Amino acid sequence: MFSKLNNMQAEMPIPKLFEVQQKSSDYRITIITEAVAEGTVLSHFDYENERDFPDIYSIQVSATTHAQFVPEFLKYINHSCSPNVFFDVEQKQLIALRDLQAGEELGFFYPSTEWHMDAPFDCHCESNECVGRIGGASLLTPEQKDKYRFTSFIDELYRQNRQERASLG
Repeated sequence: MFSKLNNMQAEMPIPKLFEVQQKSSDYRITIITEAVAEGTVLSHFDYENERDFPDIYSIQVSATTHAQFVPEFLKYINHSCSPNVFFDVEQKQLIALRDLQAGEELGFFYPSTEWHMDAPFDCHCESNECVGRIGGASLLTPEQKDKYRFTSFIDELYRQNRQERASLG
């Protein structure tokens, strides 16, 4: 079980490096408030409420487990087909994938941590890298997969899935 510290962390103020902005009644984004270099660990995190199924705000933390972010503001880092951050769930670190400028919206590639998503959607990011339908790593072509960084368990699930498909014909 999680300690009281984790529950307190969920209620902690947002660190100065981040700002959550309300874009509409049901849409928030997280921006970076100062420039940072590629590879910078932007935040450490933990998770709570572990379970064996996803929901719209969960993150997959192992091949069979989904959980909620702690601190909570991290759930407002939305999807991007041109991600600028990566959630390393093994090290529990949010990492800059490239240099970031102050005021930039943070985005991560949802399939990098999700095998099957609870609520697949059609992406309209207009990025040159846009994959269209976002439903989890299980739906990506090898060409799409090669463009992104993934958690080790997603890489392993993808490898196993490809081997199973190859053995079927």
